[in-house]
Amino acid sequence: MEWEWHYVGVITVQRSRRERAGKNDWERIWLEEYRHHLRLPSGVAISVETDQVIGFLIGLRGRGKKAWQRMQALQVIKKCAAEFFALKTDHLDCIEAKLQVLVDRESESLEPLTEVRKEILRDEPVVLQNLRRHLRMKHHAYATEKSYVRYVQQFVRRFQLESDESWERVSRREVELFLTEMAVDREVAASTQNVAFSALQYLFENVLERPFDGIDALRANGAKHLPVVLSKGEVRILLQEFDGVELSIARLLYGAGLRMNECLRLRVKDVDFAMNHLIVRDAKGKESRSAVLPKLVKQDLMNQVEARRRLHERDASSGMGSVYLPFALSKKYPNAENEFCWQYIFPARRISRDPRSGVFRRHHLSDKSFGEYFSNAVVRSKIDKPAHAHTLRHSFATHLLQDGVDIRTIQELLGHKDVETTKIYTHVLQNGPSGVTSPLDRLEGQSLTNGDRMVSSLPRDLIDVLLVEVREKLERSGVV
Repeated sequence: MEWEWHYVGVITVQRSRRERAGKNDWERIWLEEYRHHLRLPSGVAISVETDQVIGFLIGLRGRGKKAWQRMQALQVIKKCAAEFFALKTDHLDCIEAKLQVLVDRESESLEPLTEVRKEILRDEPVVLQNLRRHLRMKHHAYATEKSYVRYVQQFVRRFQLESDESWERVSRREVELFLTEMAVDREVAASTQNVAFSALQYLFENVLERPFDGIDALRANGAKHLPVVLSKGEVRILLQEFDGVELSIARLLYGAGLRMNECLRLRVKDVDFAMNHLIVRDAKGKESRSAVLPKLVKQDLMNQVEARRRLHERDASSGMGSVYLPFALSKKYPNAENEFCWQYIFPARRISRDPRSGVFRRHHLSDKSFGEYFSNAVVRSKIDKPAHAHTLRHSFATHLLQDGVDIRTIQELLGHKDVETTKIYTHVLQNGPSGVTSPLDRLEGQSLTNGDRMVSSLPRDLIDVLLVEVREKLERSGVV
């Protein structure tokens, strides 16, 4: 068998290349954390004394790690000790048995929850529980649920609406006062107040089944902000600061004009390599559209799909191969959540717990993680603009306009419902707003007349002397 040295943190172990190819990311993570706990120097074999392992697991519990995560860490330690260092691990079996009891207890606590009531806190006011249920039955995004619940919670605290009876006295006046205070006292942005308005409107019309009209509140001023756009040269410089999966994501954001969440939520089935296009499903406004697949990213994306296939096979072998399915597809197609075609192309590095269903599985890469990577790349590129991931989408639209692409075509590629939304990108066309050329540029481009050439060719001192002589002659003649 062919062997090679493999580097895990500061622990160097010898293993076969075949085993290395099948190694999970989370194995490396747990080994590095256990090595850090033991404070081992480079090249020293790990120790699996009972007190050391128990201390490590207690530390994980103190950091909020679940029982299934502690079990996973223990199994990795046992595997590493037995296979790489020929250490006996029989004394750890009792610890594993106790952890298994805790794992079973955690999973049992999730079973009684129904499809709509999952993860709804019983100590929340009833109106908030009903709001969550209604939003989930209407298949609203989890981000929408969090923002709506947050502003309704503020409304509840502001007017002390803890009981069901207290909602009977709520009228239009309380809503107007709440929204006005947001604009005047808290000085929130117009978009923030609009979300709060939408949250209360949804609550009254769909949950409380009461009319929500005639609201006369002071609204925050909505200033019109032009988008930040990078030049083509700046995009080229910025992309040089990316690598690996993050480079593929950045190329798609700019090359296909995707929103960050649209890119991160791409599934294997949404990419058509033969036709060179992407299907963006369940985008903003619950609509789908077709997007161009850049040739430059095609091969990298094919490699990423193959790497994703291997990761899915490893997850499936450990019982973690399912993926979130929108709407009721998991009921309509019971086996679809375990099929590879439904997996996210850009997976998260760790298995996590679904905030609604409570199921442990691998989600897509988080927007926060990529956002931090993007911000660091902007700093390294020394681009002095407040650029963020969405800036690449703005740059995509602007550069297409500069290249003469029809604005209606750009509207379809971006998924805008109204072409007026797309027209905002005309502000950075090469000739300035509305194609106007500055009069200064026209002046610099004009040729001088003979008189202009004669005067401009004289030295400044001589011109001053001539002007003084002319003025004296005019004064003697009584003209001035």
